Amino acid sequence: MGEIKKPDEVEPEVLKELDEKLNLIADFIFTKSQENIVANGSSDTGFLLRSGQVIKTFLEKRIQYIAPHAPFIEYGTHPHPVGANKLVGWVRRKLGLADKEAMSVAYAIANKIRVEGTDPQSFLRNARDIAIQKYL
Repeated sequence: MGEIKKPDEVEPEVLKELDEKLNLIADFIFTKSQENIVANGSSDTGFLLRSGQVIKTFLEKRIQYIAPHAPFIEYGTHPHPVGANKLVGWVRRKLGLADKEAMSVAYAIANKIRVEGTDPQSFLRNARDIAIQKYL
């Protein structure tokens, strides 16, 4: 097994090729994470999808979702109170329910969140795990 070298000790062509491979992997993970958001039904208004980006610098890649609710979707939440009035618009859009029925469903969902929290819908970690299987 060869020794591990510092980047400044590696041939520039090798580093360039490594950077290109890292770009490919980062793009794969990002695309897969976007597909997961859609497949999980985690996108309502499209804000989460639009908030994602890949930041690429030489030998460093970062995928981030800046939507405030991204970590709560990725990791789920502990039980916590939430007002049904904050959920009713989502219920109308996602379930296509009229006002009275939408409010009733929103109350039920708010109660479930208060008691159980929300389950994780891992869009990014799942994409990372798939990339590991594909590229390693």
